[in-house]
Formats: sequence, C-alpha cells, structure tokens
Amino acid sequence: MNSDLKSIKTPDRFPKGIIYGSAFKLMGTPLSFCGSKKPDLYFCSHMDEKIPLNAKRVLGNSLTLTAVNSKNKNQDILALDYERTFSFGRMDLKLLPAGLSPGSSMLEIKFNDMTIIYCNALRLANPIAGEKASKINCDILLLDTPITEYQLQAPVTVKTQLLKWVNESLEQNQTCSIVCSNKSDAFNTVSALFSSDIPVYAHKSIYEMLRDTGYLALNSASIEKLNPKKWPENGAIILPFKAWNSTPKFLNKSGSACAVGEKENKNKIDKQFVFGNRESLKVLIAFARSTGTKAVALGSAYTTEHATMFRKAGFTVYYSKKPVQLALPLIQ
Repeated sequence: MNSDLKSIKTPDRFPKGIIYGSAFKLMGTPLSFCGSKKPDLYFCSHMDEKIPLNAKRVLGNSLTLTAVNSKNKNQDILALDYERTFSFGRMDLKLLPAGLSPGSSMLEIKFNDMTIIYCNALRLANPIAGEKASKINCDILLLDTPITEYQLQAPVTVKTQLLKWVNESLEQNQTCSIVCSNKSDAFNTVSALFSSDIPVYAHKSIYEMLRDTGYLALNSASIEKLNPKKWPENGAIILPFKAWNSTPKFLNKSGSACAVGEKENKNKIDKQFVFGNRESLKVLIAFARSTGTKAVALGSAYTTEHATMFRKAGFTVYYSKKPVQLALPLIQ
C-alpha cells in the first residue's frame, strides 16, 4: 500500500536523541532502522535487507522496495527518489546513493542546523550496477554497515574475471550456471553479462525482480526467463542460491558452475566471485573522515576493537552492545 510522508502524524518537534547499541532509533520520532524489534517507520537501505513484518510503514528508494517485495501487503510503502528532500515534522529527510546495488541508500536527516547520516549499505568502489556512493557531510555518522577484515577487489575487476570465466566455460560446455547469493549479486551478474553477447537465462525469481524494477526495460541486451522444462542449448544461466541447492535438476543439467557472492556453496561449484557488500575498517575510517564528522556511532556489526580503532583515528565514538540513549544535540 503506497503512502507518503505527509500522511504520517509526527510530533512537531526536534528529535530528542539517538538510541544505539543493538539497533539505531531516533528518539521522539517514528524513525527506526535495521535490527529494530517494533518499528513504526522503518528505513530499508538496500534490496537484500529483510523488512520486519511488524513494521507499520517502510521508507526507502522505490527500486529497493520493489526488489525487496515485502510479504506484509498491509504496510504503508513510502518510496522516495534520490536527492529529493522531504519534510517530516521538523526534520528534512533525503536518500543518498550508497553504491552497494541499484537503489541502495544512506539516509540524511537534517534538523536545527544538525545533519545525521545513517548508513547500513556502503560500497565506495565504482559500481557496475546502480549509482556511485555520494560524497556526504554530517555532524553525526550512524555506521551500521557490515565490515570485512580484508580488502575487496573492485567490482569492475570482478566483472572482468567473471566474463573471462563464462567465456572459457562456454568454449568447453554448451551452458554454464551462475549461482547468486543475494539480489545485489544477481543485479551485478546481469549487469556484467549485459556488456557481452552471451545469451542469458534467468531463474523466474530473478527475472521477475529485474522486470518489476524496470531494469530490463533500461537495458537493451537480451535476457530470457529460464524454462526448467526446456533447458537452454547454450548460454549463461543465472540462479538464486536457494534454487541451486534445493533443486537436483539444476545440479544435473549444468555444465560448469560458479558462485557469485560470499555464501559458501560446495554443490558442483568450480569458481567463486565476490563483488562485495562491505568495506574494510581502513576504508570505513577514511570514509568517516571524508564526511567531516567528529562523532561516530557504531552498530551491532562492530566490536570493541573496531571502536578503539575509530577512537585512535580521532573520533568521538559511541558504541555499546546494549541499548544506550544519546541525548541531542551533542556538545563537542
């Protein structure tokens, strides 16, 4: 059920503070974020995020919300475009590209000359699908992104490696299968193959997601819905992780097979490619510096050691494994 921000009754006052720890929430407002148990207005930042079924309203980029396709059809869906400011009570909200996948977003919250940025999805390297992450400035950075302990390859490098493997596989076999860990990986895989002349067949779930989000209409390359009863004679077949592992016919009919994503898959997988849905601690600290902020609140994906490294980098760090209330405004 589609709605708009004006239809939500919110107190005409500034946020009282921030709850951080197990999940972020903006006190004095309906806004809540990933991990919230009883969200009123829930911000969905990327297409692989699971929207809580008990969320009354969901806010996010229109492409993201279409791809997520929440199972609760009674939720109010508030679909916003990038870089468009919406007034919400005495706050101004804006979605900014996060660079992870098409529609992935950071949320900018402005009020009383203060800017807060909430970030749950972030990939700073140039993407092959979707928009590059925006350069941002803020007073407080709420960092809730996953973190990796090693430096990931750039998506364009992974694209080159994937295309090389696909072409080599098709020289030896008539078909090859590409098993995707999540929706973002499926978008990246399709975007990589769009630049080639390789026939592409997508599992029903992936094909319908690409169709419903309008992605097929924006790309002229041919992609067909996979018909399991009529297996393609040649080309690349894109499958979700769940279908590959649960359906023996895919395992039996496939020639070569690779996995795209970080999920471990041992069923007839010859190669694995990782576009990446996270950044290293070094990159995240550099990103925080680039925002001009002095204050960083860390989400549940981080450890005490991570918090220590941010403090050594010169930030005031708010970090706890249990919910803590942080009053606003901050006094630096």
